[in-house]
Amino acid sequence: MAQEYIVQEWLDGKAGAWRRLSANSELEAAEQVTGIKLRTVGKLGELRARVRVVSNLKEETDFYASQ
Repeated sequence: MAQEYIVQEWLDGKAGAWRRLSANSELEAAEQVTGIKLRTVGKLGELRARVRVVSNLKEETDFYASQ
């Protein structure tokens, strides 16, 4: 079942605007915004997206560019 997320894309170390969308998971939401495969472990320089569930905006999951 789809859930509402807000996703912030990071390009070249710069934060973009938050986008609200529906997806089946945080990873799916992040990949919809970035258009690339992502992973949950990485270095700060590899950060590509931050995702929050609309129903709980205090918690955030970071996703990094795949190697």
